[in-house]
Amino acid sequence: MRFTSKLASTIGTLVVCVIMMAGLLTWGGQRLEYQLEKSRLAYAEFETYLTLSSETFRLFKLLRRDFIDNGKREIDLDLEMARADLERRLDVLRKQIEEDQRFGSGESRQERDSRQLRRVAALTRELRETMTDVSTALQMLAGGEKSAGERFLSQTLQSRIDDTVSKLLDEGVYYERATAYAAHAEASNMVLFLKQAAWGVAGAALVFGVVLGVTLFGRFTKPMGQLVEATHQYSSGALDHRIPVKGRDEFAMLAKLFNAMARQIAFNQDEVRTLNIELERKVDERTKQLASANAALNVKDTVRRRLFADISHELRTPITIIRGEAEVGLRARTDVEVTRERALERIAEYSEHLTQLVSDIFVIAKSHAGILEFRDDDIDLVAVVRAMGEDLAHLSSRASQTLHVTVLADDAWVVGDRTRLMQLVAIAIDNAARHAGHGAKVELILARESDGVSLTVRDDGVGIAEKELPFIFDSYRRSRTVEASGMFGSGIGLPLAQAIVGAMHGQIGIQSKLGHGTTVRITLPLARDRNDQIQGAGEVA
Repeated sequence: MRFTSKLASTIGTLVVCVIMMAGLLTWGGQRLEYQLEKSRLAYAEFETYLTLSSETFRLFKLLRRDFIDNGKREIDLDLEMARADLERRLDVLRKQIEEDQRFGSGESRQERDSRQLRRVAALTRELRETMTDVSTALQMLAGGEKSAGERFLSQTLQSRIDDTVSKLLDEGVYYERATAYAAHAEASNMVLFLKQAAWGVAGAALVFGVVLGVTLFGRFTKPMGQLVEATHQYSSGALDHRIPVKGRDEFAMLAKLFNAMARQIAFNQDEVRTLNIELERKVDERTKQLASANAALNVKDTVRRRLFADISHELRTPITIIRGEAEVGLRARTDVEVTRERALERIAEYSEHLTQLVSDIFVIAKSHAGILEFRDDDIDLVAVVRAMGEDLAHLSSRASQTLHVTVLADDAWVVGDRTRLMQLVAIAIDNAARHAGHGAKVELILARESDGVSLTVRDDGVGIAEKELPFIFDSYRRSRTVEASGMFGSGIGLPLAQAIVGAMHGQIGIQSKLGHGTTVRITLPLARDRNDQIQGAGEVA
């Protein structure tokens, strides 16, 4: 039997128990409502009988006291009003009995209600006749027939009130009291029955539910525990785990599906793992290709942006001067020839400066792009420095500075471009002379070392702050100390020197301390073949 069928049977049985309990409570509620209504009517009739009996005996007791015992000739109350009040009470009693008759059922019940109505009718008739006889007796007393009137009134009260009316009222009170007590007892019994029935049905449903619940719980927890264990195994990667298949219920079907799913997942994982390995290999290859292409594009883009930035930054000042000189020559009104000649000289001067500046910018841009190439000539750096002596002295003399050139080698052959090498030396001296200040001393020391040639330029100028040193070779960047001192420059001297040194496979470094000057050290590799030849010739000699 399937688990769902068992569960459905259990739920159906519990539903039947609930329906039975609901039906029992509904029926019991209706019966209880009937008994309560019956008890209410009985108590209402009982109270009406008591009220009627009390008012009747009070009325005729007053008549007996006033006219027989005290000898009065006139009555103090309105007999018609008293009669109307008694008849109203009787009418209420009659309606209550009729309502009780419509409410009840059964021959015995109908017979009792009919007997009650006949009793009320007899009581009504006796009270009316009594009131008529009382009226007659009162008329006799009022007419002076005292003895006859008192005797007639006494007989009327004795025969009708004390005997007939009293008997009818006592019978009604007794009957309604018994009926009310019986209805109350039936209602109490019904409440007790409903309680016992409810507890009985609830107990049976509880016992049945507990028995079936324990049975189903045992049939549910074991396979469910196996399924939970399987999910833990699968989540931890143990896809070879299998669930035991027992029976033909839903749990057995679910176990089969879980086992099939585990096999399929394991198969898919193997395929995915193989595909991932292949995909990772292809992605790595393509990533390397893309990274290489992207790096090349970035280099080209960087070169392009820096080139345009360098050109726009450095060409603005010379072009502005050339334009200004041309406008001065065009506006001249006196000494036209002299003014124009001077303007043309300035234009030629700055055009040459502009040409050199553009060349320097291209050198820096090519160096950043890694495509800078120089001539590979063998050059004696000692001869270059000595040949530049007058020019170097001119650079330092403009600010009353002193330049000391020290050459500690007979020759120092390097491989490079002679023009750029001379420019390198000029940049180093010009940078020191420009930043050293008025009256400063600049030293140039050329020395040959075991693995190269060193060119050291030292000044005792303002120096450079330590935090500015990491950025000293950035294009167009000048230290804040230089800017504060009012010195001017393009900002490409040291970057250009670095580019030239890098193209010649050398190194350049700067040491500086604020207020204690700056030292620029350039190291270039020796030209091995030429130096070996010179060394060999020296040994032969």
